[in-house]
Amino acid sequence: MSLKKSMTSIYLVVMMVVLVGCSNKVTQKELMNHDWKFVTEDENKDEEVTMVASFTKTSVILSFDASSMKSETSNEYEEYGESIAKTILSNMNYKVDYDLNGETIHLKNTDLGLDDDLTIKKDKKNVVLSSDKSDESVTLVPLDKKTNSSK
Repeated sequence: MSLKKSMTSIYLVVMMVVLVGCSNKVTQKELMNHDWKFVTEDENKDEEVTMVASFTKTSVILSFDASSMKSETSNEYEEYGESIAKTILSNMNYKVDYDLNGETIHLKNTDLGLDDDLTIKKDKKNVVLSSDKSDESVTLVPLDKKTNSSK
């Protein structure tokens, strides 16, 4: 009888390890392996600029990918103005400190007035960030290759 109890206990421990190993938990390594494109639930399909997140061990750098902007210029002056706008957007970066703890990520940046806890989960290859304060969520979609060569 004790052999049967031992085998049952071992089976339960193995099943718990398997179930915990297959969870939706996001790791710091997974976040750092990619640059991530922001996709919101109500994203306008005509949105011109893509927001990109690049994770390090302690912070996430938020930047704009102005190369995704569609040109609507009709003369050289408009082209020049658009070029300046793309340059400015490409150089705008925000550093946000983060702390990953289980299924919660804490984001903090005093300049942006950001000090929030979000739920973070995997959805296949994507990462979903959601807040208890609102029904909105943001999906981070991995980009094919690193867009930030400074890493």
